[in-house]
Amino acid sequence: MSEPPTSHDNLVHLEHEYELENLKEVEREHSAHRHSHITIHSSYLVLLLSFVFFSILGTCIRLGLLAVFAYSDSPVASIVYPQIVGCAIIGFVNVYKSEITVGYYPLYIGLTTGLCGSITTFSSWSLATFKSFMSPSPGIGYQIASFLALIVSTIAMSLISADFGRHVGEAAGPLLYKKRRSPFIGVNMAPRTWLPKELAVLDAFFLVLALASIGTSISLGFWNSPHSDLMWALVLSPLGTLLRFHLSVLNSRMPAFPLGTFIANMIGTGVIAALYLYSASIAGSCTLVHGIANGFCGCLTTISTWIVELKTIPSITKAYIYGLASTVGGQILLVLIAGSPLLFRPHGSECL
Repeated sequence: MSEPPTSHDNLVHLEHEYELENLKEVEREHSAHRHSHITIHSSYLVLLLSFVFFSILGTCIRLGLLAVFAYSDSPVASIVYPQIVGCAIIGFVNVYKSEITVGYYPLYIGLTTGLCGSITTFSSWSLATFKSFMSPSPGIGYQIASFLALIVSTIAMSLISADFGRHVGEAAGPLLYKKRRSPFIGVNMAPRTWLPKELAVLDAFFLVLALASIGTSISLGFWNSPHSDLMWALVLSPLGTLLRFHLSVLNSRMPAFPLGTFIANMIGTGVIAALYLYSASIAGSCTLVHGIANGFCGCLTTISTWIVELKTIPSITKAYIYGLASTVGGQILLVLIAGSPLLFRPHGSECL
């Protein structure tokens, strides 16, 4: 005959029921957050304005970093520095994705797709890696070492920078937001007309910034001809960002292999390879070549988004496949398109 439950047994039973109920509540909240979408009232035109401003700003930052760190005794190649800065920024911004998106969606898209995507560049990095292998050296071993060093250092520093930005963002959380919003997995953008009564203050602010940045960029070419290549780079940069933004809709079709980012990086690398071939074969002005390579290709391709995708793909095996396919694919395009001029002209392109 079993003994009647004691008060201690009843207490343990109640504690187990309480813990079980808490676990169920946490799971319900987690499931709701995981499957939640939010609706944002915004205009496609406002997104375009944010792309214009942040693309031009990002291109200026990238070209400035390349110019500052392009000296002979630099510890790493100058192309690494823009990737460090862009990945650190996107790591920081993604900590506050929910808050920025709900507060003003074009700002989040502008900071990530526009600014970080324009500071970092996959095409110029691929070209620099290709040139490090094809450049004259004492032996093939030096070429292979230089080639691998630039690949490993860029990817490693980009991954570390993204984590560093995230750490800074998490540490600064209590100072920036007293109450954090729950995460969500998607945004439904409700269209908003461009009527004055529906024009937000930030919309008007971005309109002014976009017009001012375009006007300043064009004025560089008219008033100071030595900077006409910079003018073309700045003017063409929003076109690259916009194309990348539209290609990003393909990413959801293959979550383990973001097709949109991959296609954008391959197109940009192919174009810059063709520019390298053109400039190495035909003597002439480098103005437009610089403009397309640094502006359109530089903003069409991105390392910051690529790094975030590598870190968020659930399967480590599939992440390696995606990373290797992108890296190797870019080099194959460069060899197929731009390999021939270096075989006949060891010094390569006069422009790139």
